[in-house]
Amino acid sequence: MKYLLILLSFTLLVLPTSCLAQENPDEQNSQEQTEQVILQKQRFDAELVELNNIYRGQLSEYRLAEKEFVIARDQYRQLQTLASINEVTDVASKVMKLRNQVLITYFDLLRVSLIAAEGVELSLKELVLNRLEVQKNWLQTHQQAISGANDREQLNQLSDAFTTQSLILVDVAQQTISLLSLGKLQNVLDQLTAINQDLLKEEASQSGIALERSVRETERINQFLVDLLKATWTSLEVDLREENSGSFYNNLSKTLNPIYADLNKLVSFLQERLRQL
Repeated sequence: MKYLLILLSFTLLVLPTSCLAQENPDEQNSQEQTEQVILQKQRFDAELVELNNIYRGQLSEYRLAEKEFVIARDQYRQLQTLASINEVTDVASKVMKLRNQVLITYFDLLRVSLIAAEGVELSLKELVLNRLEVQKNWLQTHQQAISGANDREQLNQLSDAFTTQSLILVDVAQQTISLLSLGKLQNVLDQLTAINQDLLKEEASQSGIALERSVRETERINQFLVDLLKATWTSLEVDLREENSGSFYNNLSKTLNPIYADLNKLVSFLQERLRQL
């Protein structure tokens, strides 16, 4: 019972679903599985911390290089000399390579976050993970082409290619963020549903009209959230498979805020019932 009180002290829960397994020291296999899940989560967390640190460092380096490019470009426009052409070309190449490296790391962050995410259907994970990999490969190939470019014309062509590809890069990133955002809320609901089932067992020996009413209200909002999330997943899945997820992402806050509010209400109801035990 103690762990229920700890869990419900949070407005929204982010622990893995497996941590809600009923305590039973005799279930050795279950305990080992839980330990494996925790260790796996710790590995993912460590990898995400490392990638975040790399990403921040690369982003800072890219921003500095971008300022260098602005200065070199302005000097070229004023001087129109061979030296200024060489300088702006070299700096442009540097900026383009740094930009690609930042994006490669960012896509790695998205990939690991999605692999580690709870609450996301495996088929949707695989669909978007494949798309992330394709875009990362494109960035790496583009990076190699930049390294081999020797003049402004080649860099201009590579810059134009990036501009075209950037629409797809943004779309795939938005697909991933949409999955992660909805998956987080699904994970919270899964945990709260498990807690509600535990509460029902604790309340089995009790009776009374007030308790019955409280259970009905809790079950009602719980089922409402199950249905709402199911419909939301269906909408997102259709958009993902049709590669038309832009509208879902653009309305992400509008779509998820009502779910978030009802999850908070469900937490509040469960807390009230816990206080009655």
